[in-house]
Amino acid sequence: MVVQPVAQDVRFLFMASRIVTELERIADQAVNIVQNTQHIQSLPPVRPMVDVPIMADIARKMVHDSLTAMVQRNVEI
Repeated sequence: MVVQPVAQDVRFLFMASRIVTELERIADQAVNIVQNTQHIQSLPPVRPMVDVPIMADIARKMVHDSLTAMVQRNVEI
């Protein structure tokens, strides 16, 4: 007996495939940020780089919350 996926399952699979693409793009951008940060750190400091760790924490939380919302199918998150 072959079971057909229901619309909700198809939407979830489609969403997951789109998220994989976005996660790959995020990873590529993270590599670029690290490379630029390494270059900037080799130069004399203009001001302390306090914003980079703050932005990293915000971005990490956004990705974590997004994936949690998807796995738990929680629209509120």
